[in-house]
Amino acid sequence: MKASLMIVEDEPVILRGLKETIPWENYGVNLTASAKNGKVAIDMLLNDPSIDIVLTDVRMPQMDGLELAEYIARHFPKIHVVILSGYDEFSYAKKAISLGVEEYLLKPINLNELEQTMSRLSEKIGQGHSEQLKRQHLTLENRMYHQLFEVTTGEDGEHDAASMYVFPMVSMVKNYKEEDFTKWTREEWKTKAEGCFKEQGYWTTSMFMGENQLLTCAAVVDTNDIPLLRALQRDSSYRLQFVVSAKSVPLHQLSTVWDELVQTAKGLPLSKESIVYSTASPEVIKTPPPFVSEQKLKEAISENDRETMTHLVQLWIIEMEREGVFLEDVLKEGMQLLDMVMGRFTQNGVVYQSLPVQHLKDVDVTLYNSYSLVKGVLLQDLYDIADWLDASRSDNKSWLVEQAMNYIHQHYMTDIKALEVAKEVHISPNYFSSLFKEKTGKNFNEFVNELRIAKARELLQGTHMKVHEVAETVGFQEYKYFSEVFKRFSQMTPSVYRKLLVTKAGQHNSG
Repeated sequence: MKASLMIVEDEPVILRGLKETIPWENYGVNLTASAKNGKVAIDMLLNDPSIDIVLTDVRMPQMDGLELAEYIARHFPKIHVVILSGYDEFSYAKKAISLGVEEYLLKPINLNELEQTMSRLSEKIGQGHSEQLKRQHLTLENRMYHQLFEVTTGEDGEHDAASMYVFPMVSMVKNYKEEDFTKWTREEWKTKAEGCFKEQGYWTTSMFMGENQLLTCAAVVDTNDIPLLRALQRDSSYRLQFVVSAKSVPLHQLSTVWDELVQTAKGLPLSKESIVYSTASPEVIKTPPPFVSEQKLKEAISENDRETMTHLVQLWIIEMEREGVFLEDVLKEGMQLLDMVMGRFTQNGVVYQSLPVQHLKDVDVTLYNSYSLVKGVLLQDLYDIADWLDASRSDNKSWLVEQAMNYIHQHYMTDIKALEVAKEVHISPNYFSSLFKEKTGKNFNEFVNELRIAKARELLQGTHMKVHEVAETVGFQEYKYFSEVFKRFSQMTPSVYRKLLVTKAGQHNSG
């Protein structure tokens, strides 16, 4: 941020020359005001005290430069004064020094000297602004914590909060669980959310209230509304949605306003807008439409008919979205549907506790914050139940694992994954993992690594392949990892294992 400069000069020609011929921006300052004498300058400062530097002549009518410097020293101590005079008199310089004047420059102007003075002051002012912003940021953050979490910060929070106004908003990532967070960080998220305020000169602070809930507050001086979020509306490169307060509020009311913002945020998945304004109106509860195809769903699960399951659930979710049912209520309805399904098959002799784990019950709708994401979790739970029933009822658990093991033996040398094998035997990844562990006593990765090491031992004993070639042949992409796994299963490194084989062979031949 460049320092702001006011020039005070009574000679019109000199004033025009100072304004138009000197490249002030190259010196780190913006020329923002000018006055023809000290009295006019004071009137301007009283109306706008944001000036950082005053460059003033000495001899002027009504109020000269030294009188102006004295007034500024008393009433605006943060403003830096530079004297520009055509009089090289010791008495003037002595008086200026006593008033805290930063520099006493002589006319005609030495541009190098002027540049050095302005650059030095600009850097000094910039450092001061930076420190002030840090203090303001910390103060605002401490008071926000005090209001939201009733945390004592060592400051007179209640008194300060009553006199400070903030403009709050909440930002959330759309379809959070689908967003690739390797592309941008939480700090970038904060920067994006705060940018619209900082562009307009407000100091802000942000804090994560949840994994996908960023509260941002801009400090304002009164209850007047500030220009709202135009920068955010221009840029959709981040998949963010915002709930903003309708107006600025006293900081001591932030806890109440936060509740209103969160309540309004429930409607974000229903909105196509990137910015929604909060309201204190009572929540309108929408009655979820009933799931009218229970029998068809039970039949689809019994037959492990994923296409029909997907179609039925999709129609139901679309109807709830059209009716404006909040995601938290969609979640409750989905849980009831799963309970109904499991209850149906429990009555037919299935042991309730042995059914697959329900993932829907662990869903946080601030993270799974779209109807499609919630639908995906519900369908996966239904698929898992259908896979379990299919395998249990046909008594083919052992056959499924046998098929999986055959596939692993044929493909262990590739970058094989549990998901790949699950697809091969036509069951869900979750159910495959639990079934494989139940039948083999080992998890998938452990089983594959043990098989690879067994094959590696055969190659080390029966071929002249180099150790790193053996590693690649049995499916390890990194030699270091191969060596670690080999040692875990064989209690020695592959190189030591081969040397031991050679030693034993030599002893056998000599005997």
